[in-house]
Amino acid sequence: MILIAKLKAIWFRFRYLFRSYPNRIQRLIRCFDFYWYPQFKYLIKSPVDWMVFCVLVIFDLLAIPEVLEILHELVKWKLKDLSHREAKLLDEVFAGKLSLEGIRLDAQAVLGPKQWGIAYVSFHTINSYGPISLRLLIHELVHIWQYKRFGSYYIIKALKAQNSKEAYNCRSINDLD
Repeated sequence: MILIAKLKAIWFRFRYLFRSYPNRIQRLIRCFDFYWYPQFKYLIKSPVDWMVFCVLVIFDLLAIPEVLEILHELVKWKLKDLSHREAKLLDEVFAGKLSLEGIRLDAQAVLGPKQWGIAYVSFHTINSYGPISLRLLIHELVHIWQYKRFGSYYIIKALKAQNSKEAYNCRSINDLD
């Protein structure tokens, strides 16, 4: 059963890479002319932001997130899919805007969660040390939604947002658009 889940997760990574590649190419175009794309004007506010954005776009184009996730899948044998209860909650909260396919949970992540008692997302995987609350699960699922929408650049923006005045003050999934 574990092997089948792992093979499905790896297959998802390959499919996701090919399905999302046109969006990744569009991000590369935006990297060189982001002023034409109003949805990116609020993301890129300085030359440093622009350089980081371009580096992460190339990171995504080279399929590094998928390679890292496949390696993670092969090394960590206790990754799991969302439970039925968690999947139902995802459907209720995200109203079809986030597919549960490919989302994995690593409740035995050692780097970070064990030392600092945190949870974090690495692309499609929620990493924690021990079980997490449903509220924290929803929070981490938002980061997966952001990754699917914006690519790896969301990581920088999410880290900056933690220290901003607004921080994580959103009322619904529609506020994230």
